[in-house]
Amino acid sequence: MNIEQKDYGCDPLPDGMFQMVPSGQVVSKEEKERILSGLRKSYQYKNDCLGLSWEKIEQMQGGKLKRP
Repeated sequence: MNIEQKDYGCDPLPDGMFQMVPSGQVVSKEEKERILSGLRKSYQYKNDCLGLSWEKIEQMQGGKLKRP
């Protein structure tokens, strides 16, 4: 079974390039930003138990919650 994973981060290299995680692909700064830009737009912090964003839980509860 082959599950394709999208890159979710990067490590800087001394020559100004970036190694993408988990693919290991070495890319320029511009390419790194292009790859990760979609991730930033679609990612929301979620509560592990309920699967809802903290903002949605607070809205349902009617006030701010103490976040971890």
